[in-house]
Amino acid sequence: MVEKFRNGDTLDVELVIRHEVGIRDGYIIFVHEDDEETHLLFGFQGAEGKDKPLPASERTTLSLTPTIDEDQQLGVYALDRINFKTFDGSTVDAPIPGRRLYRFEVVDVSDDSLDFVDDPIDMGGIESQIVIEGLSISAAKE
Repeated sequence: MVEKFRNGDTLDVELVIRHEVGIRDGYIIFVHEDDEETHLLFGFQGAEGKDKPLPASERTTLSLTPTIDEDQQLGVYALDRINFKTFDGSTVDAPIPGRRLYRFEVVDVSDDSLDFVDDPIDMGGIESQIVIEGLSISAAKE
């Protein structure tokens, strides 16, 4: 089942990671299934903005509340990648098994058939500098 969101919806995004390096910032990137040039980008910063890295941790939960742009192209978006910038400036792409299986649809604001079921996705345990343990996206509670 593909979750549906409207343009202008605010989302609750939760990303659970293990990381052996400090994180300055990162991005969760979704790509439109019919137009590889169209993306949705959810960005986040480490501790206290960019002044301090998010220190290495056995388990970190990052919570974001991005809003889908009012003019975002309608259609189905699939997870493309999640990457992180370390405080030394290196970029780390976290491996995500089955990443294209995590999808959602942006629908017209008049669509009243939305289904807001939020089943967190288990991304598995691949050994890497940064391991994605889970990703959850749902409509923000008003």
